[in-house]
Amino acid sequence: GAPAPDVPDTVPLFVMPPHSSCFADATPNSLCQHRGMMMVSMDASADTVYRCIQQNAAQGAALLKQREDDQKSISTVCELVMGRLRLRRLARDESVSRECFVTCCHELVHNAETLRPIAEGMSLRVSHANNVSDCGTYVEIPWDFRIV
Repeated sequence: GAPAPDVPDTVPLFVMPPHSSCFADATPNSLCQHRGMMMVSMDASADTVYRCIQQNAAQGAALLKQREDDQKSISTVCELVMGRLRLRRLARDESVSRECFVTCCHELVHNAETLRPIAEGMSLRVSHANNVSDCGTYVEIPWDFRIV
């Protein structure tokens, strides 16, 4: 039958040239946990690709499910921060890990009463330093900020 709605049913398959630099941190013809995809070499036989998919399908689906759950968790914490601080937008700089972003969001919520008067209506991006974004859209704060 059809998969349950909360279980991912596809794991990306990334095909790349043999000896690609992408294989530097991943084993060819395997599931790459970091990227969340199966990585196969262009010169892999059909049997090898099939075995790779067969051997890694369950683990790949579990990895995708975990990533979806992480994204839902981040969305929930973003909504909480935006509501408490009355922000226009909240974003995460690509260089900031999800864990660091969530840590920062908890600190923002913890200090909401102090921050709301100055943050209300702002577009805030969690980054590594206090700054204004190049495009002028976001006020950036370091993920590890502290109110003293």
